[in-house]
Amino acid sequence: MKKTLALILSTLLLVLCMLPQAFAIGEEMTAKRGTPVIDGEIDEIWKNADRQELKYVKAGDLKDFPPEVEKAFASVLWDDNYIYFLFEVTDDDPVAATPADPNTAQDWKNDTIFLYIDETNAMPMSSPWDTAGVYQFSICVDGNFRSPRNGTYGKEIKAAVKATENGFIAEVAFEPEIIKLEAGIELTVDYQYNDGTENSTRDYCLGWSDETDSAASNASVWGTLKLSAESVGETAQPAEEPASQPAAEQPATTADEVASASPETSTETSAPTAAQTGDVVTIAAAALAIAGALGVGLTKKKRS
Repeated sequence: MKKTLALILSTLLLVLCMLPQAFAIGEEMTAKRGTPVIDGEIDEIWKNADRQELKYVKAGDLKDFPPEVEKAFASVLWDDNYIYFLFEVTDDDPVAATPADPNTAQDWKNDTIFLYIDETNAMPMSSPWDTAGVYQFSICVDGNFRSPRNGTYGKEIKAAVKATENGFIAEVAFEPEIIKLEAGIELTVDYQYNDGTENSTRDYCLGWSDETDSAASNASVWGTLKLSAESVGETAQPAEEPASQPAAEQPATTADEVASASPETSTETSAPTAAQTGDVVTIAAAALAIAGALGVGLTKKKRS
């Protein structure tokens, strides 16, 4: 009986040790020091930045079908004043179905980038927009953006968008309100690409760290961004305001480079993939099955 009880306890202990890893959600990336120009062009300085794909298909009418064309990548840099984000989107049919009203809550039906930032790393699991320093920004393919889409942000985010032959490029400069930027700081961030349609629906919703489409209400699923002391150099000009011309009239000169980018050839880093909910269920079910079988055996032994 003692041996059986010890076996049951050992099994349960093993399961408990595995659960934190099974529930672990959150990608990681590093921002090197560097100051790009915010103009919708991919400066040379971006080539040495950490670049990662938004690889989770977490929502959309075509969620069950792997995207054939749609891809999105995010890169990050920082300096003493700003954190800079570059988004490269491949999409053969960019859509801005509601360009007349950039503040509409339906902006997810356009081709848009959602940028989630928690500068204090608080990671609230519910009602994140009630926490100071937690924001969501929206950058649309037509150049319109909401600053912020959710949360309260007292500054004006800088953004620039340019169309390419195969999608679009978006650059963003974020100035923190609460923290002072320095090497070693960790923030919580996430990125989302909404693939809108002319019918005001969404074919795909791609995420970086959030794989369950809960980023809008749960900051704990966002990933970690660490500011590195490593420098990739400086550009000649500081961050600029976005260009005034419509995005469609300014094709980027780096379109071919953007179109040919892929996870295999890019400089992106790979963080461990978060375990799916099904993994947790499998682990728990296995533990219960083992414990149940041992319990039945123990009962039979007593009766005999």
